[in-house]
Parts: sequence; structure tokens; C-alpha cells
Amino acid sequence: MARTPEAIEKAKVRKYLTEIGAYHFWPVPSGYGQPGIDCYACILGTFWAIEVKIPKKFPTARQTQTLNAVFDARGFIIWGTANVIRTQIENWLANVSRRTA
Repeated sequence: MARTPEAIEKAKVRKYLTEIGAYHFWPVPSGYGQPGIDCYACILGTFWAIEVKIPKKFPTARQTQTLNAVFDARGFIIWGTANVIRTQIENWLANVSRRTA
């Protein structure tokens, strides 16, 4: 069975998070329209909510609500393709290492 384009993107993000030593949890969706996010991760002690999308797709209203709740609680949020997610996390990691160097 062929994987969907979104499943391929998610696999890339899982692999990247593992490579950088992040803790990551991918809850199984419990049905259409659930407000959960694809991945919850801890990177260098910082909480992240990550929503993986294929190009030209956006988080649903309920996913946006959840992302906003995490942001309001001072967590980091990101959504997009695997390349967008990887680039943003790498930029964040570079800033963190500059501050601690």
C-alpha cells in the first residue's frame, strides 16, 4: 500500500527529530476533526507542538486553536512541510547554541 504524501512528510519529521535527540510523541488520531496536533516534542527542554502538512495545506480551525493554546502557554509551535519544520528547528537550535556559547 502506498503512503500518502502527508505520511511521507511525517516520516521525514520523525526521522529528523530522532536524529537530533528530541523526545517526540505522535498521538493516534481519534477521529476526524479532533483538535490534536500531529506531534508533541521536547527539544533541549523546550516544548513544541508540530503539525505536519503537505504544500498548500493549512491547519484546521481546531488545530489552530490547539497551536494557539500551546503558544499562549509559552510553548513553541510550528506547522508545514518537513523541510519547513526542519529549517525552523535548525534556526532555533542555532540561536540557542549562540546564546549558550
